Amino acid sequence: MNKFRIDEFKITKFNSRRYLGVGLTKLDNNILIYGEHKSGKSTTLDALSYAIFGIKGSSRSINNRAETYIKISNDELELTLDRKAGNNHRLTIKNLTDGSIETITEIESINCKLIDLFNLPSEDCLEFKTKLLYQDQESSLKKYDSKKLWRIISFYTSLSSKNEEIEKLRNEIKSKVEEREYSFIEKKELESNLNEKRSVIYSSKNYIEHLDQLISSYDNGSIKQVFDVKKTSIELWKDIRSLQGKNISLQQELNKASRSKLDLEKFHEETLINLIKEVISVLICPVCGKRANLSKIEYKYNAKKCPYCGDESYDKELYDNIAQRIQLSNDELPKLNEKIKGIYEERKKNYETLNEFKNKLNDLDLILNPEIVRSTEDFESFEDDKFKNFIETQREKLNKFQNDFKEIETDIKELTNQIEIKNNEIIKITTDIKSLEENISTLEKELEEKSSKKFLELVNYYYGKIMGYKKQPIILENGKLFFKTRFRNKYEEIDDISASKEIGESEKKCLDTSLLFTFIDLNNEYNSSLIDFVILDDPADGLYDDVSLPVDAQHKTNLLNLIKEKCVNNDTQFLILTADKTYNEILELPTTSIKFNTDLYRFDSQ
Repeated sequence: MNKFRIDEFKITKFNSRRYLGVGLTKLDNNILIYGEHKSGKSTTLDALSYAIFGIKGSSRSINNRAETYIKISNDELELTLDRKAGNNHRLTIKNLTDGSIETITEIESINCKLIDLFNLPSEDCLEFKTKLLYQDQESSLKKYDSKKLWRIISFYTSLSSKNEEIEKLRNEIKSKVEEREYSFIEKKELESNLNEKRSVIYSSKNYIEHLDQLISSYDNGSIKQVFDVKKTSIELWKDIRSLQGKNISLQQELNKASRSKLDLEKFHEETLINLIKEVISVLICPVCGKRANLSKIEYKYNAKKCPYCGDESYDKELYDNIAQRIQLSNDELPKLNEKIKGIYEERKKNYETLNEFKNKLNDLDLILNPEIVRSTEDFESFEDDKFKNFIETQREKLNKFQNDFKEIETDIKELTNQIEIKNNEIIKITTDIKSLEENISTLEKELEEKSSKKFLELVNYYYGKIMGYKKQPIILENGKLFFKTRFRNKYEEIDDISASKEIGESEKKCLDTSLLFTFIDLNNEYNSSLIDFVILDDPADGLYDDVSLPVDAQHKTNLLNLIKEKCVNNDTQFLILTADKTYNEILELPTTSIKFNTDLYRFDSQ
């Protein structure tokens, strides 16, 4: 199928009461549309793009004032588009071979059909926007991000499949990174559980050993010696009992402090974003069953939105609570560590004293066991029946502890295995990501060698034709355009073309038209799009010819001569909007006009 051009159009109203529209205009080919300043040239460009693609084509929001008509055709089909504000849209497709007619009135169906007929890759009309030259610099192609610019370049050099493959790989990387994020969180949770289990073992180990020694000393009768010390060395016993009472209290304090430390360590020196991800990771959408997208958490936090649903009215309660916990952990953990250190030091001194007592009692190491000392203190003698019953109760307690410990040790082994599995998962995901990145690098190199080379040849050619000796080399790096200026001393200066303050207004205008011409040529060479028309809003506005400069530096004349050359060569169909009637001294095109609304209330200055 050959390419489409515009046959006729009419703009009855669009966007504002100030704008009077354009009457029915028939086109043999190219046309120059005059309109004085403030008559609505930029509005006409938007109205024409709206006439074709509706709200997706227009760069401005559409109110209830919109009524357009346009007819577009090639050798096989005639497309008639009637659009009005709201849902009053109609596409009529007439087959010029057999006369059959198809009518579509549903908005999305119309756009899908047009995308198919014009051979565009996506419904966002991004590639169509290369056919429009706006006055508004924010709509300029040079302002596009790297992803959009690469997509356009690859499309017009028939390498869309490569770019799509790159995007597919990038999406795979995003998915893998998200998977790895969840794996890190799951691993951290497993490690936290493991630490808690080990803490239980650690905090109870001494107690169980003491309990075991208590029961063994009863079974073999050696505890009788402790009862003897109690009866015969009353003052020494008081000191032993006092120290072991303190040791029991210290152990209880230590257990409590260790549990608090585990809680605080979950927040200590952690980033707020990571902790928010941990909280959100356990939530599941009740509708679709999907987990939250962790890669968007940081953006939502910075935008002060709900970390799960993105609601802008969120009161930041979760963020504030986590931030407070981090601050509390950073403040309190050093103090708690000092407290734990102090407990160990005090207990160490107590045992040093107890060892001195032990030496006085013929190395009776049973007095080093706080449970034996406490049990001896609570009962009259070894033969006391109550003591016997107490021992049996302790025996049952010991058996239960030992069984519980076996279960905990089994849990520890299982958790250790799960952490190892999770580590291996993370390693594999990281390897997969690296492999995908290498594939992208290979494809980008191929894309750069083929697409960017051709693109840069053309855009530099046209920029040179317009700017003359003032031209600067244009380069493409990481999907962004730059001017690269070389000096005689071999020094190079790089200017970001997308940054409005780094280049002058005339340079911006010349660059925009160079990009337009480049994509016209690429489309003609590769037949990527079946749209064969461009709409330009005052392309030479702000450009002037300085007769004191060499002929090749007459920017306005150079630009208009390039347009004329393309019109003569029939490279594409030009619709040019301007307030400058001198354009046609060079272009020699048919004309129509936009009426200025004289029914405007004029304010007299006081």
